[in-house]
Amino acid sequence: MEIYANTTIYIAGIPRAVSGGPELLHQLCSELLRRGLDARLWYPTDDPTPEPTAYRKYHVPYTTKIRLRPENIVIFPETMTELYSQVGSIRKILWWLSVDNYLGHLKYLLTEQMHHFLGHPLHEVLYLFAPDMQMEHWVQSEYARRYVRMNGVPDAQVHFVGDYLQSGTHLGLSGGGDLELPGKTSSPTIREKAWSSRKSSWRRRPTSRGRPLKT
Repeated sequence: MEIYANTTIYIAGIPRAVSGGPELLHQLCSELLRRGLDARLWYPTDDPTPEPTAYRKYHVPYTTKIRLRPENIVIFPETMTELYSQVGSIRKILWWLSVDNYLGHLKYLLTEQMHHFLGHPLHEVLYLFAPDMQMEHWVQSEYARRYVRMNGVPDAQVHFVGDYLQSGTHLGLSGGGDLELPGKTSSPTIREKAWSSRKSSWRRRPTSRGRPLKT
């Protein structure tokens, strides 16, 4: 997915949520900032203080509003797929941190929250794998890849990425190259990150009204 000089990357987060998934989203934002990209957490809420106190150590900016421009990108986890219909034609990345959590979230929406959505078509409430060439899917397992492919997503839109999680101490994000946990070396699950395995995609490009300039 192309990154232009005027691209903003929004990473959707659940307000005040503290767990492995939300922390991973903060770590991704921190790494994108370190690489010179314009990235921020996006909390779709009216809460004036949505950022979890535990993650302020990552020093990432956040917003409660999103600019729906074609050069921008929104990344959202599988537990926030109801945002899909709210972001229009902006380019999207759905990060499958857990297929099981996605299915649990669907159950929650259908049982606990459906009364909020009775006046809306079902496809505006649930993400049902509608074809979308402006969307990529990031998966971390063969299980997730097969699930996404089973639901009709083309191979070209599915990408394997890895992650890293904190292990006792905060990750050092100041160095170059691949990131590693303290005391760990040569681990494929640590070294093969979204931001390292997709180096060729996460580059700033010159822009002309949101399109790369011809060189």
